Amino acid sequence: MTTQLIPEVVLGLALFVWVVYRQFTWRRVNPARVWIMPAIVALIGLLQFAQVDPTNVHPLDFVLLSGEALVGLATGAAMGLLARFRPGAAASEAAAAPLPASGVVARAAGLWEARTGWLGAMLWLVMIAARVGIGFWGASQHATLVDTPAIILIMLALNRAARAAVLLARVQRLGAAPAA
Repeated sequence: MTTQLIPEVVLGLALFVWVVYRQFTWRRVNPARVWIMPAIVALIGLLQFAQVDPTNVHPLDFVLLSGEALVGLATGAAMGLLARFRPGAAASEAAAAPLPASGVVARAAGLWEARTGWLGAMLWLVMIAARVGIGFWGASQHATLVDTPAIILIMLALNRAARAAVLLARVQRLGAAPAA
């Protein structure tokens, strides 16, 4: 490992710890905020991807990236499906207040809290294991793109976006008024 990679590794570990911590804490489901992390991480990944030298891209990179994207999307969707819900602290006040008319998902904002717990953390380990395995195998086959920080960030963004989409779809099915 070169000293240039140390800040990226530290940032990656910090992001991992933060996301795993969030798997265990009850968080208010807010449709506007649930997309912030995937958007920021994707933007940073795409900006880094723009600096990749296209002459070093191996055809195997595209196959490996497709497989990794499927793993990221599948684990994110599974995290959204595994999420458990409970009425949020704002549910009692919202039951007495008129609900905004901007859609069921928007009306449910703040009424539900969600977390995935141990199963969500285990899915993170699955995603990381797939990521490391694909990275090592790809490097042994001279696929260089698959092991760049840009791709790692884009795959993380795909995971978080799939989780957000499934989570919001489930909140919409739950409706705006949680059972106390």
